[in-house]
Amino acid sequence: MKKPTGAAYGLSKIFSTDNNPFYNLDSARKYILISGFSFKADKPKAIKYYSEFGINESAISQLSTYICEKYFIYVQKIDSVLLYDHFILDFGSCSESENVIELRNAAAFRDATKINTSEIYKVYAKTYPDAKDFVRANELYQQRLFEEQTVDNTISSYETFIANNPDSPYKDEADRRIYRLSTVRNRVGDFASFARKYPSSKYSGDSWRQVYSLSMKDYTEAAFNKFKQNYPDYPFAGELETDYKLQNYTFLPVEKNEKWGYINEEGTELIAPQFDDAILFSEGLAVVTVNDKSGYINKSGKIVLPLIYTEAESFQNGYAIVLMDSLYGMINRKGEFVIKPEYDELGDVVEDVCIAVQDGKSGYISKLGKKITECVYDLANEFHDGFAIVAVGEKHGLINTLGKFVIEPLYDELVAINRNLMKASNNDKWGVIDLNGNTIATFIYDDIGDYNDGLALASMNGKYGYIDEKGMERIPMKYQYNSTLMNTGKFSNGYVLLRQKNKTLLADTSGAIISFSGVEQYGLPGQGLIPVMKNKKWGYADMTGKIKIQPKYDMVESFYNGIAKVKSKGFFGVIDSTGASVIEAIYDNVIPQENYLSVVKESKFGVLTKNATLILPCAYRSIDLIGNKILRGVNENRLIYVDLSGKIVYVGDRE
Repeated sequence: MKKPTGAAYGLSKIFSTDNNPFYNLDSARKYILISGFSFKADKPKAIKYYSEFGINESAISQLSTYICEKYFIYVQKIDSVLLYDHFILDFGSCSESENVIELRNAAAFRDATKINTSEIYKVYAKTYPDAKDFVRANELYQQRLFEEQTVDNTISSYETFIANNPDSPYKDEADRRIYRLSTVRNRVGDFASFARKYPSSKYSGDSWRQVYSLSMKDYTEAAFNKFKQNYPDYPFAGELETDYKLQNYTFLPVEKNEKWGYINEEGTELIAPQFDDAILFSEGLAVVTVNDKSGYINKSGKIVLPLIYTEAESFQNGYAIVLMDSLYGMINRKGEFVIKPEYDELGDVVEDVCIAVQDGKSGYISKLGKKITECVYDLANEFHDGFAIVAVGEKHGLINTLGKFVIEPLYDELVAINRNLMKASNNDKWGVIDLNGNTIATFIYDDIGDYNDGLALASMNGKYGYIDEKGMERIPMKYQYNSTLMNTGKFSNGYVLLRQKNKTLLADTSGAIISFSGVEQYGLPGQGLIPVMKNKKWGYADMTGKIKIQPKYDMVESFYNGIAKVKSKGFFGVIDSTGASVIEAIYDNVIPQENYLSVVKESKFGVLTKNATLILPCAYRSIDLIGNKILRGVNENRLIYVDLSGKIVYVGDRE
């Protein structure tokens, strides 16, 4: 071309024009690049000449952008790795290139999942190390590698897999399957052989314990000695006398043919169904019922305390409350009455003392059966730190563990608000006293809350503030009071929410207000993030006020253990501290627990792991944690046990 700038521009224009026989965006891209390079080398006279035809740097740039945009739309429509690679190679300077790289990586991952072999995931991870799906590809590589190399489900294939892949995340699963295959017949010899052949297995200990469990039909000294003689290499020999295996297994009550027995967390039957009712073991004993009479069994299934009680409660700290006909007493582990069955009610043992009720009056008895007081009180509270609040008639006082008044019953009400202080009321006014009855805060308040972080809410004449443990006002009485603040207006981790008109303020223990520009409402900080409302939506800011999670929720709670509950469009979910969704907002409620998350839909409970894996669907009227690793779900028709990984231990229909 004698005049490449103009000629190339014209050709690019033709090739990029719709509905003409020469339409070709690759050619258009080629010539617009030529035009651009040539224009930069042109002399002023040539540039002036081209400008008369509307060809200048701006026009070339606009046409180049137009071609990039059209080709970007085209490659998205075709959505193939080959075409994306072509765009990256020949249209690399286009502004859409980064988006195309992401789309290419996603398309490549999609193609890999269709082939779904370890080799294809390995190639993907090597080819696209910066892809968003890189981690997932590696996970799938490990999964498929395990499945491919152990497809025959034999012990030898799992052994080979462990030898060839010592760092695989599926090594433990291979180990578990070797254990299961080796002991499928559930025989003592098989468990012993496994434990000896695979001493480094994670299941070696379990296998030895199964040897113990299957060998021990009773728990006499002779049986223990025989077991030691037969298995001198038993690794838990020092724990035999404490019945190690039985004490460490979780015994789960199950029903079969209208009779109750027990299984362990593996689903193995431990005690055959034979009782009309059975509850969880506590301190090695469980209450069972036959023909409306209750007693206690040990973990071998042997009745150790006879079925003679009308009702029986679980053992706690070596003692259990039982009902004989219509009166309550307390027994020790030998079945001996330490408190005779002569009371209408009997409370749990707290600080070695329990509350007894007789003829409508309450008193105190030690767990050894010694009367601390007669049943003379109209109200009796449990002991805490050696003291208990009691009422005689309409007046409240404080007694010690000898049953003696340390504060005479002089007050209309008396409530513990920290370890050493109580709020007391007389003539409808509240004050604070210590354990000796000394007045700490004068009786001028309408109400007083619990102490947290050394401060307690105090209200007066429709306003509230905070007093310290010396009764001194630390935050002035100028905020609007309502009764719900007794529960919600407590300091937490050094902060509290203050209500002023229609606004919520955030304050620290000094009373200093934390305020950020544009924030309408605040929540209590948690793990360095503060719930904040902007434009009637909630998000999170850091402690300097910088928004970290954009306000877009109807409601949020403070972060705890790295997660927070949020509400969106009327439903609850969970996010992490980056704002990423952990659990989609589809539930009527989410209740974080220590090791899992309870979720609620239409008044039914379900369970998710902390990373949102479903353990139990929302189909149960109640779900509780047994021990520290087994969940029990109950509804009208079903009882289910499942561990915290989601493995089902037992499912049974309820009659």
